[in-house]
Amino acid sequence: MRQDPSDTQLRHEVVEELEWDALVDASQIDVDVTEGIVTLVGTVDNYGFKLAAQAAAHAVPGERDLVNSI
Repeated sequence: MRQDPSDTQLRHEVVEELEWDALVDASQIDVDVTEGIVTLVGTVDNYGFKLAAQAAAHAVPGERDLVNSI
């Protein structure tokens, strides 16, 4: 049985994934995690970048849900 990561670990992994993605300017996005629910807040230049950030966050194992407030 797989143990879910802590909120702190999950936040770290989401931030790393956002920084790794060439389509995402991670400096414009704040990440918050509460009980495995990832919230993205910030601004990006266009809708495609918003979707790229969302996809990057969804790619991280342990993410239970995502609130995209970009």
